[in-house]
Amino acid sequence: NLAEGNERVDNDRLHFFRIASGSARETQAHLRVALAAGLIQHRDVQNLLPVLDRELGALWGLTHPNASA
Repeated sequence: NLAEGNERVDNDRLHFFRIASGSARETQAHLRVALAAGLIQHRDVQNLLPVLDRELGALWGLTHPNASA
């Protein structure tokens, strides 16, 4: 949705960026549940979770353009 939203304009673009944000948060939650359940090890996601955090930060900026820093 991030890439697709990048090709859209106005509210349509914002809509896709919001969906991308929700998907990133959902992925974070799935990874944390899998960690807690012992299905994966921390080493399996230690580099991925910070990438998701950065993506969510970028998406926040894209979906809240008028918010103060």
